[in-house]
Amino acid sequence: IHPQPPTYDEVWSRGLGVAAAIKAYDPAAQILGPDTWGWCDLWTSAADAAGGVSCIDGPDRQAHGGLPFVAWYLEQSCAHLTSTGVRPIDYLDVHYYPQSGEAFGGEAYAATRLQSIRELWDPSYTSASWIGDEVFLIPRLRGWIDTHCPGTRLALTEYAWGDDAAPSGALAQAEVLAILGREGVDLATRWVVPATGSKTEEAFRLFLDYDGAGAKALGDRVRAVSSDAADIGAFAIRGHSDELYLLLFNKGTAPREVEVAVQAPLAGHFALYRFTATTALGPAGSAVPAAGVLTLTLPARSATLARGQLASNLIFADRFET
Repeated sequence: IHPQPPTYDEVWSRGLGVAAAIKAYDPAAQILGPDTWGWCDLWTSAADAAGGVSCIDGPDRQAHGGLPFVAWYLEQSCAHLTSTGVRPIDYLDVHYYPQSGEAFGGEAYAATRLQSIRELWDPSYTSASWIGDEVFLIPRLRGWIDTHCPGTRLALTEYAWGDDAAPSGALAQAEVLAILGREGVDLATRWVVPATGSKTEEAFRLFLDYDGAGAKALGDRVRAVSSDAADIGAFAIRGHSDELYLLLFNKGTAPREVEVAVQAPLAGHFALYRFTATTALGPAGSAVPAAGVLTLTLPARSATLARGQLASNLIFADRFET
């Protein structure tokens, strides 16, 4: 159908033609592009990658100022906006899958999978796959947007971190959802919808139906810091009625006791909801903070949601630490 690998210019010009036609017909339409397939596609064109020299550099990239493909693409979008008043690309849209087999493999990839989710955000984490580099995908893309085309939103329209039936796949998916919220991804769609009744479906229910009666852990992201991000993921959400949702993920193979210091006034106890490798998502008791510290034991390979209430009339909840 298309025998020659496309270049920077072809991807941009063909995409712009479609975007311009859609915007002319419906100015409110939202356009996503360029739908890169993965790591190499962020940096250079398929024409360069097909040359076998490097998947992140080559003659096509050098002919475009040495800019990574996505950065160059964003520049074209804002140049078009400046000259026409029409933003052709509303969402920078990428696809990303980890590259060590954990994207679709089963429980044999558990340890790798639960670390490789750090490729989405952690500048100190080096991919264990052939990428062999610090990915920190979302902050990297946010930086390119800020530099080359501010105002563009960010979409991740294909991703996967494991088999639906794999307990570690469910745990990774739950933390990925928390990461996407914390890092400010505007739109994300998993490949594919998890099977009904699968372990991975529980990852979505942790946010959208944690009590089995439709309760949702939704709201505004609040800063949360884990002292051991490799093994314990910590995230916080402030609900729209001043609920406080703490999301804690134990990626280790042994239980961990954690102390969560909540630097904001609280009212009452925290209700706990949890799933593990061997237990389905459901109520897991309650805990009462003492002097602003919530002490919990997190089972091995578990996802825990702690729902509490901030004191009334609290203006801003600043920081939560584990």
